[in-house]
Amino acid sequence: MLPQRSPIKNFTNWLPNFGGRYVLNSLMGVKYLITKSSLDWPGFHKIHAADGLLIFENDLALPLGVVYDQQFPRDRFETLSVEAKDIVMTNAVIVDTLRSDVPHIYDVAQLGRGNGNWLTANYVAPAQMLQRRGMAVEKFSHGHITGTIVSDVPGALVFSIPYAKGWSVAIDAVDQPIFRANVGMLATGVSSGQHRIELRYSLPGLFPGLLLGFLGLVGVWTLRPIALRNRPLLDRP
Repeated sequence: MLPQRSPIKNFTNWLPNFGGRYVLNSLMGVKYLITKSSLDWPGFHKIHAADGLLIFENDLALPLGVVYDQQFPRDRFETLSVEAKDIVMTNAVIVDTLRSDVPHIYDVAQLGRGNGNWLTANYVAPAQMLQRRGMAVEKFSHGHITGTIVSDVPGALVFSIPYAKGWSVAIDAVDQPIFRANVGMLATGVSSGQHRIELRYSLPGLFPGLLLGFLGLVGVWTLRPIALRNRPLLDRP
């Protein structure tokens, strides 16, 4: 159980809750959830209780990276209800502009076909499919992640990592163009089959900044003798 009085909010790898939006927990890879009240959410089951707190395990939590073979345009996504948005993101990658490397466009009309197996068909089964296409992490350190995926389809490889320009993604040792997906997550295109994935993060502008700093120091030490020669004799050290 987590200490109840910690001076550091995020002292371990945990997140504030998403309210009743249990699908977001799966999309963000939340494997365990600590709560004071019982939950009746698909995929969650209680594994421990102590001191008035309950721990639930999420069987539908997605890996760090998953491959989608369906896509859905963001402008239409923004018009959906909150519940519909969560389900659509389980079935399709949300993109600012439709991409040629993602084979199918998600048919949002199927969300209205209610039946006894609706939740299984639209949430449980798609989440399990994404798990099978998920990235198996081998090494994880600050700014460097490696692993493998095996996907039966080509599509968009989406990571539960916020998009930032400092990230780079290599597939089978070849750098790939990255793009923003799922309203702010890091993504790239990928073909079907088995692949080795490497993610690296470097602070944008770090190398140019270091280079300019070095050149500045060189300039100072180069000009210092000239400045000393031009100073009056009595002012010289």
